[in-house]
Amino acid sequence: MKSFIYKQMVPLCFVLTICMTGCNKEDNLLSELNSEKTVQVASDVEEKKPGSAALSYNVEIGSNGKMVKVNVDNIDISEDFGSAFDAEIMEHTDEEMDKLATSIFDNGEYEIIKSPFSGTHVEADDLKNRMEEELEEYAQNNPDLTVNEDTVGWACGYKSLYFGMIWNSKPYAEEPTEDGKIYYTNGKGSSEIIGMVRGNIDGEEWLITDTYDADNMVENPTSLTIERMLYIDEKERRIDISGSIYDPDSPDAPEHELDYDASLKQAQEMLDKLGFTNYSEAVCYDVISVNETDYSAGGAHPSVGYYFGFVPEINAAKGAYSDSTVTVVCENGEKRYMTTQKYAMVLVLENGVVSISLGDAGKVGEEIESGIELIPLEEADEVFRNNIAEYVKRSINVVSVEIGYVTVDYPEGAAFVPAYVYYTDGKSTGYIWQAKRAIAAVNALNGEFIYYDAPMAN
Repeated sequence: MKSFIYKQMVPLCFVLTICMTGCNKEDNLLSELNSEKTVQVASDVEEKKPGSAALSYNVEIGSNGKMVKVNVDNIDISEDFGSAFDAEIMEHTDEEMDKLATSIFDNGEYEIIKSPFSGTHVEADDLKNRMEEELEEYAQNNPDLTVNEDTVGWACGYKSLYFGMIWNSKPYAEEPTEDGKIYYTNGKGSSEIIGMVRGNIDGEEWLITDTYDADNMVENPTSLTIERMLYIDEKERRIDISGSIYDPDSPDAPEHELDYDASLKQAQEMLDKLGFTNYSEAVCYDVISVNETDYSAGGAHPSVGYYFGFVPEINAAKGAYSDSTVTVVCENGEKRYMTTQKYAMVLVLENGVVSISLGDAGKVGEEIESGIELIPLEEADEVFRNNIAEYVKRSINVVSVEIGYVTVDYPEGAAFVPAYVYYTDGKSTGYIWQAKRAIAAVNALNGEFIYYDAPMAN
């Protein structure tokens, strides 16, 4: 198999396009992905209406009576999604952060903010003093507000920085930082690197933080956040993402201070502005106020915002959504090709969009190959049932199986591959957030078992 041999820059984003060249159909990534696999066909896949099927069975987990219960009706087994796409992967470099920052900040101007533990303790104290001075200046200019380090806004990066320096015992690097450099190892002996820049978007102050930890391959080894530098009165409401799914069409939907459609439009427009134009909504969580003064007479929490989850939309099929953001390809009990999935989480409050979190900040690249024959559902399901019990440690309910796209970061380059994605109801996985979420998938090109790897899913 040949490797990817050139990189192409993408406007308005600091990700790199990784493309294939010099490869023929018999000698590239997708041809190998589409190699023949011998898989025993499941006997209890029930044919339903034309183009659909159903599954109903249980898989025992150990000897304690735990079960993976699969009960799914009307699975779409269409083969219309036989295409794979290049997945642009974020590079954690000064050059790529510069490209992102100059593309989205007003006039391309930004300021580098040093991470607290990347230099000496003297530099960290200087940053802390600077934050306090800025807060004091803001308070003087806004005498009607009570502003201190505790009341920096929900999406203000200074808050996490400030408390990190006060409470975190991580050792400082004790090496002076360099002028003009963005990324640093975040502490002596740490594998985590962090880069931070601050600038204006439409005249308002925002902070970009990119954290990458190659040794942390559970939950989320890489996270890019773009946050508004909000300041709030300490008497103003504090918020919490409740974990409850907000369904505007449900008769039980709580009363909201914000309009759902208008908020979704704001979130989508901000993603478009950042260059993520092919992302579509997958889930929406309710955001509530947790201030005592905001409780109603009946003790209810007022609903004050929305937390939207977006996934790439590719070739008429969405990327798989899961609160667990890292997948692994499992072969013979080994975990390979650990990959942060592509997603965008957008928080909308009365101030508008205040925070965006991006998994690997990736976009959909060029189509690598089309017209690929997908493996039958029967083969994919046999792979699922033969592997799932080895990785799940609690009873779960599989409520849906859908063809969607999953990112796999192969050594030759990352690709969005079509897969049969198995979703749970969210309640049986131990997560507070109760969305339908992917627990595992089977690569529809070659039968690889892909597991959404996070501690709470076990």
